[in-house]
Amino acid sequence: NSAAIRATGTQTRDGHVWLVADGGTVHAKGTAAAVNADGSGGTVETRGNALDVSGANIQAGNWKLGAPTFTIDGATATTLGRNLSRGTSVDVETTGANGTSGDLAVNGNVRWNGNAALTLGAAHSVSIGQGATIANTGGGNLTVRADAAGANNGGGIANGGTIDWSKSIGIVSALYDMNGTYAPGTLLSNSAAAGPPRRTAARLRRSPRTSWWSIRRTTCATCRRISPAINALGKDIDASVPSGGIAFTPIGLTTDAPFTGQFDGFGHAIDKLSVGDSVLNVGLFGVIGEGGAVRNIDVTNGHAGGVYGSATYGILADRNYGTVAYTSTSGTAGNSAFGGVGAGGLVAYNDGLITQSYATGNIISFTGGALVSTNGPNGVIDESFATDGVGGGGSPGEPMGGIAAYNQGTINNVYWDKDATRQTTASNQNIGTMPPDSNALASAQMIVPTNFVGWNFNPGGTWTIPENGTHPVLQWQQATP
Repeated sequence: NSAAIRATGTQTRDGHVWLVADGGTVHAKGTAAAVNADGSGGTVETRGNALDVSGANIQAGNWKLGAPTFTIDGATATTLGRNLSRGTSVDVETTGANGTSGDLAVNGNVRWNGNAALTLGAAHSVSIGQGATIANTGGGNLTVRADAAGANNGGGIANGGTIDWSKSIGIVSALYDMNGTYAPGTLLSNSAAAGPPRRTAARLRRSPRTSWWSIRRTTCATCRRISPAINALGKDIDASVPSGGIAFTPIGLTTDAPFTGQFDGFGHAIDKLSVGDSVLNVGLFGVIGEGGAVRNIDVTNGHAGGVYGSATYGILADRNYGTVAYTSTSGTAGNSAFGGVGAGGLVAYNDGLITQSYATGNIISFTGGALVSTNGPNGVIDESFATDGVGGGGSPGEPMGGIAAYNQGTINNVYWDKDATRQTTASNQNIGTMPPDSNALASAQMIVPTNFVGWNFNPGGTWTIPENGTHPVLQWQQATP
């Protein structure tokens, strides 16, 4: 600005710098720094009708770039790579405003070292030009996302260059509209990145794999369209079934045909999903097989139940042999018509890994656990909690628990609300490893972070407790202020 800079209003935010010219161009050539009060990196946001940011030095945790349409040329690509290598994550988004295409093009080489993340999100399509390379050495994640707003506009991804993660253990996610096209180009993965652990309690985000190249889902009119080939969400879903509608069929219906892909909810919710026992394995997922992973999804006001005595019920999944991480469920599971029928608020039978997840709602089966019905011999449940009400009218001797009705595996570092679950022990049918009864917390104790030993409630960590909340939630579930 050659004359003056005028502030027509004031607002105080923790560590956030805006350079905004919605009707013009943002020229950012110098240094912009944002630091939160606790010393962590803040956010710098450059948003305009056009952006001129080559040479910018951003000292922050996150740099957000926004424009109606945008082309990352060679000089801008070098600038992005330099700031990423300094530890600043970069989020480039096009809006499609002012009648523009909303496309995002990468025509230069973006290379960086370290763990910072790069997001390329377009209102319509994303293209990587011929000869252009996006590459990371370290643990950086890359998300390439067409039709980022979930507008069903046919946005696709065309990679004419190279995405090189051969020296990275980060995650690469490519998302596009189900009616759009996908040209993968050259994709180089790291064969040494063996994927998230099944039998240990390590964090999935910090022990990723690099084979998530074909995540195809950015929009979904109804949950019934999810399939093993459509394994990510671009927006929240109302899964309620209208009168006369088609009942939902679980993904990965049987142990002979399980879900073995990678499903990422990207912080979205599926609401009012109802699955009855016209099928044997009742849940959003029937069976998550070995190698399968489900993460970052919230199933709200769900129902998994019926009247058959042979079925088992879990709101997220009936059976898990893979990995479930950063997930939550609420609603009801089970039935009270048959003794011995098993139900869990999250999963009915777990013989894989459940980590950093939780369940709230109500279990109405005679045989019930607030989180799972049965934790099998290979099952690991770590850093998770439950507040489900448990009990469907059975006798005091029926298998039940604040976490699992039966435990044959390992339950570690978990907690449950003893007032809500009405259970004082993690499992009353235990032959495995489980936490002490002191991990049963009163409702008033569920809002005190220090009661969850070793859990990360710090900014940028896994957990937080909302204002006026009754229990912890995952930090991704809290909208950015």
